[in-house]
Amino acid sequence: SSNEFRFQSVRNTYNVDTVDPFGPRLQLAGIGVFGREFSSPSDRTQRRIQFLDNFSLPFGRHNFKFGADFSRYTIDTVSAVFLGGNIDFAQLPIPLGQVLGAGPATQLVTALSTPRAAGGLGRPDLAPVITTQPLTTVQQFNLGFARAINQGFGNPNAQLNGQILGLYLQDGFKARPNLSLSFGLRYDYDLLPSGAPRDSNNFGPRFSFAYDPFNDQRTVIRGGGGIYYQTIFTGIAIIPTLLQNGGINNLFVSADQRITPISPTSRCGQALAKGSAPSFCFYQQLAAQGLLTFPSTRTIPESAYSNLLGLTRATSPNRLLVRLAPDAVNGYGAQASLGIDRQLGRDFNVSINYLFNRGLKLIRPRQANARPDATMPDVFGRPALTGRADPTRLADYVFETTSNSIYHGVAVSVNKRFSKHYQLIGSYTYSKSISENDDIAFELGPQDPTNVRADRALSSFDLRHRLSIAAIVESPYRGGKGSALYKRALADFYMSPIVTARSGFPFNIQTGFDVNLDTNNNDRPFAVGRNTGIGPWTVTTDLRVGRQI
Repeated sequence: SSNEFRFQSVRNTYNVDTVDPFGPRLQLAGIGVFGREFSSPSDRTQRRIQFLDNFSLPFGRHNFKFGADFSRYTIDTVSAVFLGGNIDFAQLPIPLGQVLGAGPATQLVTALSTPRAAGGLGRPDLAPVITTQPLTTVQQFNLGFARAINQGFGNPNAQLNGQILGLYLQDGFKARPNLSLSFGLRYDYDLLPSGAPRDSNNFGPRFSFAYDPFNDQRTVIRGGGGIYYQTIFTGIAIIPTLLQNGGINNLFVSADQRITPISPTSRCGQALAKGSAPSFCFYQQLAAQGLLTFPSTRTIPESAYSNLLGLTRATSPNRLLVRLAPDAVNGYGAQASLGIDRQLGRDFNVSINYLFNRGLKLIRPRQANARPDATMPDVFGRPALTGRADPTRLADYVFETTSNSIYHGVAVSVNKRFSKHYQLIGSYTYSKSISENDDIAFELGPQDPTNVRADRALSSFDLRHRLSIAAIVESPYRGGKGSALYKRALADFYMSPIVTARSGFPFNIQTGFDVNLDTNNNDRPFAVGRNTGIGPWTVTTDLRVGRQI
């Protein structure tokens, strides 16, 4: 028998800082994003101690193994997410005539429509520029026509403590001289920080085998499968402490008073009666009062929302909340593989392997407060998602463990051992990966949070074809006295080429603004599915030439 014990103590520092310390982030649809990142800065220090023990006991045709892995971690974080604010500009249906006013616009259209002979400008073709053609996004930015303004306020400091426990038991069994079996069971438990749910039934069975069907040690069939759990302590576990329990709350104001109502007695509420949209007035007042400058010299204060809009993050129905679902569990993958390896001749080996991975209970963000409103269509004529399950809040972003994914792949490889002055390694993989989401960023959540199944599509990392060929070739010549000059010149050289070719990755085609009005800028054009764009093929080459001296 044998026993292995390991201990480690680790301190990790993870800092994502910003060049602009104040904000806000300016997002111009179809043009770019400028200023402080909305989810930064985030500084995090993690301290972790780990104890690991493995015990092995051979017994007859069995080899028993069992062990434990325990980690305790502490996270100190300053995550100023949302505090810089975000101001969103898009091409709203605002023509120049609406900016000029009814009187000047009518006069200009009349002058354009009147022939030059009659004293006009003689350009009736330009009249739609005044009456119907919307201003560009840049023009609306210059005029302060913000589509939406979103900012968080609160305490970005948090400290978290948690533990992770893993236990396993395994039996390697030599059933026959040409058949080996392995059975195992693992248990994982995340003792997450206070306020986060805890999942206690994470049992993962494992099985594998290796079989030599001809008993000649030249062919082997291998296979196996198991359940593998994923920890959720990193990143997601801080949500209950930092965001969910009132640490940081967001306020949101848009150009539509029906979606984000403001106080009618506030300054912008009074301007609303004169035709100025809430977010237009708020942006313009911030600039006029010196609370918003370029470059930034300060963060927009929370008092501006109460003074200009009559909104507070404690009671306003325009709040955006972020939380972790109370029934969140550890996601897991059901993995399996089956393959055959065959030795050909003395130097060649050929293998074919099938790979399977089914991801279940994966994390995704969803705006759970959105409901269709048949009385308010979006720009495509569909019911906008402006209804609210809870009227006391505008949006409720929930990190829930309800997503899934699936992967199928076939890999073929040919390897030649180094002999006769060269070695060759070649592999080709054909695979397909499907998922409902690929990340926990809000922008990568479901376009329609009431129909998450509609986002089931190719994964962003789906790689349909991949071919890789590598080789080592050495010179057959050796130097020394008596060798020809050309042999001495080419002696002891070696060359290592690598060629890789792969198909393009899928990508998501988005409009750049919130079409369905659910407060999340992740909308796609009409009838366009998720990740329907496919990038180009990529071929890379690498060549190394050297000489032994």
